[in-house]
Amino acid sequence: MLRHLPEPVYPALRVQNLLSEEAGHIALRLLEGEAGLEREVRTHKIQKPGLVLAGYRSYLRANRIQVFGGSEMQYLRDITPEKRREVLEPVFVPDVPAIVVTKDVDPTEEVRYHAREHALPLFATPHSSSVLVFRLTTYLEEKLAPCITLHGVMIEVFGVGILILGESGIGKSECALNLVSRGHRLVGDDAVNIKRRESGVLIAEGKDLVRQNIELRGLGIVNVRDLFGFTAVKRRKEVDLIVNLESWKDETDYERLGVEHEHTELMGLSVPLIRVPVMPGRNLAALIEVAARNHILIRQGRHPAREVERKVLHAIKGKAADAAENAPGLKREKR
Repeated sequence: MLRHLPEPVYPALRVQNLLSEEAGHIALRLLEGEAGLEREVRTHKIQKPGLVLAGYRSYLRANRIQVFGGSEMQYLRDITPEKRREVLEPVFVPDVPAIVVTKDVDPTEEVRYHAREHALPLFATPHSSSVLVFRLTTYLEEKLAPCITLHGVMIEVFGVGILILGESGIGKSECALNLVSRGHRLVGDDAVNIKRRESGVLIAEGKDLVRQNIELRGLGIVNVRDLFGFTAVKRRKEVDLIVNLESWKDETDYERLGVEHEHTELMGLSVPLIRVPVMPGRNLAALIEVAARNHILIRQGRHPAREVERKVLHAIKGKAADAAENAPGLKREKR
């Protein structure tokens, strides 16, 4: 178990960020409620309020962005203006971050009125409901994911995302450079951002300012992409394995068989952990390559250490059986 890990940070996102260039693929256009753009979005989940409009007010999830699709808008057009104002009232509450109307449908005057009166941002988008929900959910999940920043190196080795940790100066960056020179890909050096997705995976990426760089004592900062090419870097990668580099200590009992694998908790998720002692003459890059290959075998259901253990136990049982069969007492009984 790793200790002294920082507490996760939960980012805040305001509705006005949905109009940024980064969110351009969502294609939102503000219609009403500009005064409410400072409202906070706290969840990536989206709701279509069809049941709420039909009178089931308890079904409203007020902290979610509400999406008015074709069915909701058609229902509003089919009822009288007085009924519209009545069914819309429960939706326009302070906790609702925003409302989006799909397919660029012009909302009814009652929807616009409520948006102005409650300072609730009302958007339109050319996308259909399914496309909008997918794009908006993906964007919000990325932006609202809890995250931590660790001092380490993230690298992809044989498709396995490996987070290399260890005390300062132990050789994490040099090991990463050696791995890159062997054809593997750098994700981030020195400061690695790790986000926990709703699906239960950890995604690591480097800081924007130093994403493609490695700091090497004696050489300074080198640009991996310029030195080794475009394929030597990767923007983000799932954390599959943690390798913790430690100074060699004679009194420490290091794992020699690998029958039982250690795990550590990272942002509430269990991640395989390998502790690698560092001493002169050890080829750390080769060791991490073997760790990656071994991790792939274990995921495929093959566990080399346990296979050896089974063979040893089988051999011991076989010798014990032979010894019992050849015991003097048993031979006399046979005679």
